[in-house]
Amino acid sequence: MSKFGIRKRLKGLVKQALGVEESPPAAPPAAPVRKAEPPPAPKPPPPAPKPPPQAPPPEEPAAVPDEGGRMWVQAGKAAADEIIPGTVHQVEVFGKRYAVYNVDGEFFASSDACPHAGGPLGEGDLVGHTITCPFHSFEFDVSTGECKSGAELSLRCVAVKVKKNRVLLEVTP
Repeated sequence: MSKFGIRKRLKGLVKQALGVEESPPAAPPAAPVRKAEPPPAPKPPPPAPKPPPQAPPPEEPAAVPDEGGRMWVQAGKAAADEIIPGTVHQVEVFGKRYAVYNVDGEFFASSDACPHAGGPLGEGDLVGHTITCPFHSFEFDVSTGECKSGAELSLRCVAVKVKKNRVLLEVTP
């Protein structure tokens, strides 16, 4: 017999000798009778996860459609009076880079890439109507696109106009 069994037997004998009767253990309370409940309604599926917030698209310059798929677009954020005469200003329009030239208050624009080796013409030297590529010193007339270095190259020029101090380029999207 285990020590717990011996203890229980001794406890019972002591109570009997003292005349204390042990009441039988109480029966566990009966479980309440429940009415049959309908099964719970199915839970709605969780809402679909929201896509992560996206950054707003880059602000495109104001564009005015023109004939033939071309349009006049503001050349960056620089105002006409901010482009000093005798300087070049680099801008990006619809993912394409352009160089804007101010020759004594008259504006011209071309692709920013030199047709020879892709040099950034916006970083070149402008003297009069001539821009010099910083890579290999090819020279181009900014008003016509003609190469003045004797090569069979020409600079792709775009039309420019100034309206309300804004420089507008005629480009294709």
